[in-house]
Amino acid sequence: MSGKDLLHMDTSVIPNTIKQHKKSGTTIYEWYAWSYFNIIFGCLIMGFIAMFFSFRTTKYKEADNHSKARLWSRITLLWNILATCIGMGLTFYALFKR
Repeated sequence: MSGKDLLHMDTSVIPNTIKQHKKSGTTIYEWYAWSYFNIIFGCLIMGFIAMFFSFRTTKYKEADNHSKARLWSRITLLWNILATCIGMGLTFYALFKR
């Protein structure tokens, strides 16, 4: 390579490898904290299923499939509500059965 070729070669430009997430207008929640809560304090098995649903939501959100991510977010929300209610019901039953 000659000196002129080195001057024209642009090595300062590095391709951007960071994935840019597009805003879809609405926030899509994964409900991780609630799923952890259900694993620890609620129904253990239902909490792990809720965590799986949270991972699915994140997977679709990162793949920019916002319609499926929104669907799995709603499924996760409903499953967490169900797991919390069942966990509370079992706890109250265990405490107050006589």
